[in-house]
Amino acid sequence: MVEALEGSLAPVSCIEDPESCAKVGQCSTELLWKRVDLAMRQVLGGTTLKDLIEERKLIEARRLIQLEPAG
Repeated sequence: MVEALEGSLAPVSCIEDPESCAKVGQCSTELLWKRVDLAMRQVLGGTTLKDLIEERKLIEARRLIQLEPAG
């Protein structure tokens, strides 16, 4: 869902478009960026809209508790 709303999730362009960089296959950080890409996709793929709604409810509840007068 995030990718549909935000566009590419790739941290660097060569992850999705290897032809965008002349150093693909010879870059010392290529594997690092691939691991970052995979980790981000796993986190986002494991997060549902329900999860986000529940987190928002918790944030709002905490905010309301902080606004209550001490008494």
